[in-house]
Amino acid sequence: MGLESASWISLSGAAPPVDGAAAAYSARMGQVVLFGGFGNGSSEPAGELWSFGQESWAQVNSATRPPARVWGNLAYDATRNVLVLFGGLSRVGTLLNDTWEWDGNDWQQITTQIVPPARASASMAYHDGVQRIVLFGGHGRNGRQDIWFNDTWLWDGQTWEQAPAALSPSGRAAASSAYDSARQQLVLFGGATGTQLSDTWEWDGNAWAERSPIHMPPPRADAGMAFLNNSGVSLLFGGESPSANPATRGWSDAWAWDGNDWSNVQLGTSPGAGPSAMTAYDPNSGAVVHVQYVVVKAIPPTAGQVPQPTARSATWLLPNV
Repeated sequence: MGLESASWISLSGAAPPVDGAAAAYSARMGQVVLFGGFGNGSSEPAGELWSFGQESWAQVNSATRPPARVWGNLAYDATRNVLVLFGGLSRVGTLLNDTWEWDGNDWQQITTQIVPPARASASMAYHDGVQRIVLFGGHGRNGRQDIWFNDTWLWDGQTWEQAPAALSPSGRAAASSAYDSARQQLVLFGGATGTQLSDTWEWDGNAWAERSPIHMPPPRADAGMAFLNNSGVSLLFGGESPSANPATRGWSDAWAWDGNDWSNVQLGTSPGAGPSAMTAYDPNSGAVVHVQYVVVKAIPPTAGQVPQPTARSATWLLPNV
């Protein structure tokens, strides 16, 4: 079965906080893992670690835990079999540039002399060709001035090193990225500064190159993206829409990138549009795990106030892809 006949399945049961969370697949655990984000229905960042297996979520306890955060980054280092967590925004609104690793049992903070500037909503993935974690972009601050980073950093487990880049994507945050293991290319799409973007870039381990496909998804940020081993494409789903509104605040379409062009994929059923989601691919089961922040209903406003939506997290599965 391939993408042309794939259909989303809605899973029952509790889902972890997902708005502003970070997720990745851990081969060591054989599960999709999620950390941080706003607590469901809360404006407080969470510091919880969750794992997904047997079509259900379970909270993972450990002796040590990174500080709670939102909009951090999580990626799996397949060479050293650890999950790497970097940056984000703390409970008190401080941008972070700390590095943590999860070995399947406990967290350990790694301190280095050289470290990327503090940021949130960067893009991060493991590149098997160079055997490094690759960090790109993100949102930072200089006093009250917003900064949209366009730097590329590499993590080898001991040292952060800024990669030279004669050419790179423009500064941005909340871009979607996935590592295409078949072509050994890190794929980057969209993101936002003040407005959403729709450009496509690839990093081959040495340099960035912008692609010029005939077709492309509409501009968006915070979209889910994962490389599908069985289908051989990078799947982009959802994301925040430039015309975001309290009812949907996002896209509900799916696009596949094969290295040459984007194609709009019609999937059976749909999680619907949502403002924030985490997407990861489980190569063991050949399924995409998608956790979405779902607007449930609007709370009736009091005099002089705008109606506020309530929300929860929901889990969807796209099997056999």
